[in-house]
Amino acid sequence: MNHLCLLLLTASASYLPASPLDEDEIQMMKDTASSLINRLTSEAKDGYNKLLRPNFGADPVNVQTSIVIDGIGPVSHEEMEFTMDFFFRQSWLDGQLAYTNSTHKYIQFGPEISDKIWKPDTYFLSAVEISVHAGGSVNSLIRIDPRGKVLVSERLRVTSKCFMTLTYFPLDTQKCSLLVGSYGYTEDDIKYSWFDDDPVSFNDDISRIQIPQFH
Repeated sequence: MNHLCLLLLTASASYLPASPLDEDEIQMMKDTASSLINRLTSEAKDGYNKLLRPNFGADPVNVQTSIVIDGIGPVSHEEMEFTMDFFFRQSWLDGQLAYTNSTHKYIQFGPEISDKIWKPDTYFLSAVEISVHAGGSVNSLIRIDPRGKVLVSERLRVTSKCFMTLTYFPLDTQKCSLLVGSYGYTEDDIKYSWFDDDPVSFNDDISRIQIPQFH
């Protein structure tokens, strides 16, 4: 079992606007998306098999991850727990999902196809509670590019254990970590790594992320 450890460090994130599509590109994307959905929902023997991990029987799947922190707190020294809101992103290559006839970089889906594709059984080792943000709908998206590269992004709220030394409380400094790993797979099946660019960042202005009980 391999794990990633997140320490709450600062970094910067940047976002680039997408270029508009013309009518032909939009129709091509619709046709490609429909073909891909048909493959995912087909019961034919040569259809997509979500029970087999990518590269089954060969090299382990490389799952890249990143976290964009949207909020921290509350932090409880009594329970030795902290809560964090963040966008959790995972990406891997699944050759079964490769497609052609697309002029765009990826096709984006909502959470409706989440249970139709193979996904790593990622979990947070010290988590006490995990919830998916919902404001009328689940905050998640799935992108698949022509190579079969999958990106899954979810907005989560995680409450996790943080073992604190309170000798100098309330003038103490604590380091809380969040361990990420696979629940059932070993390193022979899955290897986790951070994205190369900004694997841990803060959403927008870091100055607005405050912990009320410590101000």
